[in-house]
Amino acid sequence: LFIESLYLETEKMEILSKIFSPTNFKKDVHVEAILRIYCFYEYYYYKNTELLEVNGIKNILNNYCEVKKNDFVNTQFLETVNRALTITYSLFGKEKFCKRVEYDKEKDYNFIFVGNMNISIFEAMISSIVFIIQNNQTIDTDKLMNNYVKKMAETSAEGRDQGINPFSISTGTKESIDSRFDIFHKIVEDSTNDLWIWLWRNFARN
Repeated sequence: LFIESLYLETEKMEILSKIFSPTNFKKDVHVEAILRIYCFYEYYYYKNTELLEVNGIKNILNNYCEVKKNDFVNTQFLETVNRALTITYSLFGKEKFCKRVEYDKEKDYNFIFVGNMNISIFEAMISSIVFIIQNNQTIDTDKLMNNYVKKMAETSAEGRDQGINPFSISTGTKESIDSRFDIFHKIVEDSTNDLWIWLWRNFARN
């Protein structure tokens, strides 16, 4: 039930045809990408640490599908995923969507987007935006772009200095998943257009 309903609902997401190539579709890369969001969202935001009792992304996802095999996917959750994808793809466009960022030292430390679409960025950013949407907050897209390039460039620089970049390799360790989700939860949380936060910052502390 789970896999069949996941495929069925994923096929309804027209935005995925803009993000993934026909070759990706033939290899079901788009379905695995949505499955990663579904699985790691549950781990990170619902603290379901049992999901990571096996090692490696493939094993975690296979185990998750086995555990959920008799359940239908949550269609409301996937509709929110679709909204999050639409928001981010509209903002970044094909050329910048879910890519790593580095400082462009030749241009007075501007930012450049590098590499291909990064699935680790994809799962962490979309999950974080889903969380914000489900909590009835709105995203300020200008803030999101600004916070994204700054933090991702900083992460790339730290990765070169320390030899550890959680987005360079897609590992299934608890530490790497936590690190990716911690980074994007902060990026997205700092990009909300929440009235109550604004009121608190401007009036409650005075």
